[in-house]
Amino acid sequence: MNNALKYIVGILIAVLSLACITFALAGGAHQKKDLVFTGIAIENDSPQGRRFLEDEELIALVKQRSGNIVGRKVAGFDIYALEKDLDNTSCILKSQVYVDNEGVLHIQVSERKPFVRLQTANSAYYADREGKLFPLQSHYSAWVPVVEGKLPIGSGHAMGKAEQDWMKSMIAWVAAFQDNSKWKNRCTQIHIDKDGRASLVLDGYSERFILGDFNEVEKKQRKIEQYISLIRPQLAEGKTYKSVNVRFNGQIICQ
Repeated sequence: MNNALKYIVGILIAVLSLACITFALAGGAHQKKDLVFTGIAIENDSPQGRRFLEDEELIALVKQRSGNIVGRKVAGFDIYALEKDLDNTSCILKSQVYVDNEGVLHIQVSERKPFVRLQTANSAYYADREGKLFPLQSHYSAWVPVVEGKLPIGSGHAMGKAEQDWMKSMIAWVAAFQDNSKWKNRCTQIHIDKDGRASLVLDGYSERFILGDFNEVEKKQRKIEQYISLIRPQLAEGKTYKSVNVRFNGQIICQ
């Protein structure tokens, strides 16, 4: 086969290959255009029994926004708008939505993880480590420290700078306990009084440890340790203090 013939054969093969690809793409596009929704599949990274949104509730959210999609054409359905709506749901950290070749709408969801529970006389809600608020759920209650009393934040999710700063310092205080193996899960409750002073309740102890503010967490932890290891064992049997104030430098005031 001379060079000219080889060149012609090469061109013919290239043209045929391009035609096959074009035909396949056209067929796929036509098939995609006619594809209809056949169902909804939910993937939630939170384990069963610890979810804020059950599969049925997520499907209900889709129906609330878009109606019953089963049997409808996939073409024209705004997947990104649905993702945005889901991401704006307070207990959802991130979602991903896509449609497979069988017409199944897949919804992958990562939920926010409760870090503290905030409770006032009129409202209660969770906050994650970033201080994002989301509502309690009737079918699941997370075991997390409770922050209650006169909280300096409103009941809405939009917070001003002062509220954000308070949340940040409170979350950092709780994290200093939860991320420390010595203290993990021992901080059960933080009370905020009418003057904004914080006091702490530890699991297994009746005393209320008065912190004042959320500054100098390590110093105040050391004072609590000193009280537990040095002062408390010296009390007469059956005697306890009601409060242990660790807010002042160089002092532990027991009452």
